[in-house]
Amino acid sequence: MIKEENLKTEIWIYDHNWDDIPFRAAKYPQTILDDPKAVKFADGIAFHHYSALGWSSPKMMKKFRKKYPSIPFYFTEGSVFSLWGALRLARYLRYGSSSYNGWVSILDTEGNPNNGPFNPSQTLIQRQPKTNTCIKGFDYYMHVHFMRFIRAGARYLHAKRPRRWGFEIIAFQNKDSQKVVVAINRRRWKRNITIKLGKWSIRTRLRPRSINTILINKIINS
Repeated sequence: MIKEENLKTEIWIYDHNWDDIPFRAAKYPQTILDDPKAVKFADGIAFHHYSALGWSSPKMMKKFRKKYPSIPFYFTEGSVFSLWGALRLARYLRYGSSSYNGWVSILDTEGNPNNGPFNPSQTLIQRQPKTNTCIKGFDYYMHVHFMRFIRAGARYLHAKRPRRWGFEIIAFQNKDSQKVVVAINRRRWKRNITIKLGKWSIRTRLRPRSINTILINKIINS
């Protein structure tokens, strides 16, 4: 019917958790992608980060990437918070996700509306019920470091980084050739880094507990 009606709607298959990839649930997207007739209608694979253990690993996407290198991955449900969340988000993009959809962007300061059964976390934006004004929290500005500068259609660039706890770095090139680097330092002390991307390099110092968006000639700290 989609073909007959000539619809432009995309179909993202699976829409489930990374931690289920090694198990039976992941046979669903594999069945579709291995079917030459069905795969023509698959425009991407959608993932969540939930797990019975709390959080699942985005590294699971690597297993799918090796077998299905041409289909895009999309992160369609979940939320990350604080500097720890910034590290998570960077890794989602590093391991292959082409997008990030935060889950619940705004509630009021009392956590409403919410039907439960769980109490919600603090959202990016909170509405003050008495004044009908909005409060932008840390996580709002944390997301800005990614969403404002890494533009749609940007190409991921491999950036070598030291394997150290509390540190992450990702790099992209926008369609206008501008290079964008996001560096997160979760530690309580400064960190000097040198970033090399092809012939371009920059040496800078990251503040303690900071997120840094680095353009070719501009650094934005928070």
